[in-house]
Amino acid sequence: MTDRAKMNENSLGSTPQVLSSWTRVLLDALTARGHDGAAIAARAGFSDSDFADPNARFSLERTSKFWRLAVEETGDDAIGIWVSKYVQPTTFHALGLAVAASRNWYEALSRMERYSEVVSDSEKVVINIQDDHWEWVLSPVAPKYRATPESLDAIMSHMIRASRATIEKFNAPLLAEFARPKPKNHSAFSDFYGCPIKYGADMNRIFLPLELMREPLSTTNISLAEHGDHIVQAYLKQVGTDPLDKKLRQAIVISLPSGDINIQLIAQDAGMSVRSLQRHFSDMGGTFSGFVSDIRSALARNYLKQNELPITEIAFLLGYSDTASFSRAFKSWSGQTPTQYQRKT
Repeated sequence: MTDRAKMNENSLGSTPQVLSSWTRVLLDALTARGHDGAAIAARAGFSDSDFADPNARFSLERTSKFWRLAVEETGDDAIGIWVSKYVQPTTFHALGLAVAASRNWYEALSRMERYSEVVSDSEKVVINIQDDHWEWVLSPVAPKYRATPESLDAIMSHMIRASRATIEKFNAPLLAEFARPKPKNHSAFSDFYGCPIKYGADMNRIFLPLELMREPLSTTNISLAEHGDHIVQAYLKQVGTDPLDKKLRQAIVISLPSGDINIQLIAQDAGMSVRSLQRHFSDMGGTFSGFVSDIRSALARNYLKQNELPITEIAFLLGYSDTASFSRAFKSWSGQTPTQYQRKT
């Protein structure tokens, strides 16, 4: 993809974007199944270098074309179900770690609800609790920007796969509804979900047993969560007494594990407009990005001084997709790598 094309794609502020590492799952799945994934991706306008940065974001239009070509190539309109088998622990960056470390099923899926735009802002996760069941919903942000049915199938089936892998008592949902026509390969859906299925619904929705809401996950890491909470709370106590400063810091540290520090959301949490927030930082002689960097730097030092968490986990808690990115940032702050700093404390 040319630099000019990338500039044009990034300038489409109102067009939904999709995380590159999620799009990469389709490429890997096609290749693993014996198809020329790179050639199909190229027909959709992707080059090999486009996937080099796991933090990059692609336009929904381009990723949707990739999915449509993949369906055409494989002849399988249930492709989303088997593509989800190729999701990796790092596909969703820090969000994946946070979800896996959650104490129970509800807390894990609630994190998806809060941070689903990390993956794509075309659909949002919504959790509805009813008297006799609860629902995990993929709700479209705008009808004109719907993702392809097969890509949504991949997200829905990944949620089921992850739940089966981490919840001992879970096997099948109560009901599955899909905002798509009945697929030709309906048997793949029936075999995978193992429950009644309704097609042509207004949105994608999974109905789940109410009694399993608080079921613990096999991947729970309470000590990680509690240790992180302790350091964050200690950090917030150390900073100044200005109410706005504290509110901004708290909003940012809560958002850090998602890897997506959005100035609009932070301004909203603080009850300010983005312009007012930017003016605030300008009056203080700084910038929003500099403020976030200062918070990450302080928390990084606190985590490393404790010497209880591996550097990989610290990187994810601070919103970095990998340790290399964290190490580069930390060296720019301190002149040392995280390992060097830890050895001296």
